[in-house]
Formats: sequence, C-alpha cells, structure tokens
Amino acid sequence: MKINVAMVNYKNTKPFLFGFNQFVENTPFRLSLLNPAKCSQAFENGNADIALVPAAFLEGRSDYKIITDYCIGANGPVNSVAVLSNQPIDQIETVILDNHSLTSNRLVKILFDHHWKREVDFVKRDVSQGIELPPNHAVVMIGDKVFEQQDHFQYKYDLSEQWKQMTGMPFVFAVWIAKKDISEALVAKLNEYLQYGVDNINTIIENESDPIVDLKEYLTVNLKYKLNSEYRLGLNNFLETYSIQETVH
Repeated sequence: MKINVAMVNYKNTKPFLFGFNQFVENTPFRLSLLNPAKCSQAFENGNADIALVPAAFLEGRSDYKIITDYCIGANGPVNSVAVLSNQPIDQIETVILDNHSLTSNRLVKILFDHHWKREVDFVKRDVSQGIELPPNHAVVMIGDKVFEQQDHFQYKYDLSEQWKQMTGMPFVFAVWIAKKDISEALVAKLNEYLQYGVDNINTIIENESDPIVDLKEYLTVNLKYKLNSEYRLGLNNFLETYSIQETVH
C-alpha cells in the first residue's frame, strides 16, 4: 500500500518534483500535485499522510512532525510572493488576499501591523485569472501568478524581502510534515528524493526554459531549500508572531 503525498505544483517545487520523477519505479509514494491550501486540506482530512504544507498551517496543531532537511524558503527577495498595487503601500486601504494562500496571507497581515504600521481592510478572492484593482487597493499573489501578472501593476512589494527587512531573518513558506506514525525509513526515502532534486537544480535549468521567469535566478538565488537551524528560527519567529497577531485581532 502506497503512502499518499501532497505537494505544491508551482515552479518553486521543480527540484522536488525532479527528485520524485527519478524514482518512479518501486516508489512507496503516490504523489498528488495541489495548490498550497489544498495540500493543507489533504493532510487535515487524511487524504495525504505526508505533505508540503504552508508554514501557517502548523500554528496551533499537534498532529504532525516536521520531516526532511528541506523546505521552501528565502533569505531576502523570493520574487514569487508579493503585494501588487498601483499605489504605494502608504496609500493602500484594502488588500485582496489570494485564496490559494495560507502563509502569505498571514505574513502580509503581520507586515501591515508591525512593518508598515497601517490599518487596512482584508478580503479574500480567487485571483488566479488576474484582477483589476480599484483605487487604493492591493492584491496578494503567490507562486506562478506573480510572474504572469506582475507587469500589470506599478508596485511590487516582495513579502520575503519585507520580512527580512523587519526581522533580519530568512522566511520559510512551506515545510514537509508527516503523520506521527510514518516510519523513519519512509522519511529517509523521501529525503533521498528531495536531496537528489536539489542537488541537480543545474540539470533542471539546462533542460528547461521558461518564457516568464529566469529559472536560474529563481531556483538558485531567490529560493532556498535547506531547512537548517537559521531557517527553523525564522519559522519559529513567524509562528510566534502569527499567534500573537491572531490573539490580538
């Protein structure tokens, strides 16, 4: 019986998917590719035993263990998670949240409270097909949508870059988690897949081209995949700040 695994299907997971694709024969895993919110839903409703989930999904939960040496992170601009607008941030009154996102929606609220120090209204919508903004509105977009839509707006505020300015820490957008009864042998096998993919990013870059993003810069400069102690501290800081944020509001 195969173990169900849920993973985000964005450009930022290309290394992970490359690793999975190298071990398709006799694999113990059955992989589903979903958006971030649905990855969380799959883990929560039992359709996935292992999942790459948004960091905000972890807050207040105890039914998981963080696994593998890998994550989706950034230490400065990530390029694919942003507030987009046609006015500067100090003129924004309403922010439209991306309904595919958990972590980035939480992060933007923290930034408005603690970094930009502005009170704004938040509404959530499906922005996957783009959006025309009324005056003094902004929109949160994540993943491939940013590359597809960013040229339609005058301002782009990279959320990971803003977090770095505010805290001096890297940001972790997503981590691998598993049900507590998943064996260490399976975790080690998954880690092997992920390591293979991350170790072969240059092969991905050599074999693929993308009309809307520089894959080399995105996969090797913007994105950071190792969940080391520095990134774990950044993750903990986010979860603690988010918890305080939710309590206050």
